[in-house]
Amino acid sequence: MPTFTDTWTASQWLYATLNVSAVTTLATGGVHVGTVPSDQTMPYVVARSITASDVTEVSAIRIWSAQLWDVIAVGEVWETVDKIAAAVDVLLHKGSGAPSSGTVHECTRERPISFDEVDEGVNYIYVGGTYLIKATAV
Repeated sequence: MPTFTDTWTASQWLYATLNVSAVTTLATGGVHVGTVPSDQTMPYVVARSITASDVTEVSAIRIWSAQLWDVIAVGEVWETVDKIAAAVDVLLHKGSGAPSSGTVHECTRERPISFDEVDEGVNYIYVGGTYLIKATAV
């Protein structure tokens, strides 16, 4: 029986993979998995699990969890946010790894994300993608 969940494994892999200078040099507000602190400065990267399903074989033996994660760079300057999203994609698309909590067998971008909005006079720009992560926990 696993000690960790597949979602935890994916989140730990995402955080470790993205928390490198290629991303954090531009995303000075850091990399966040889940909720971003309300006082966080921009630009930053946020990763959120949006849905998952188990992939099983005969006798309901789970092969892995197929998880969709939105990984989005957030900021106020298009060029900067786009560069962060490009750096994120280089690290994640076709990525894999083995954090201590399990294995990420594969990560592929399923669709791009790009939109902006104005909230209380601040222009927020969002660029990134929805990534399919196939993970198993230990």
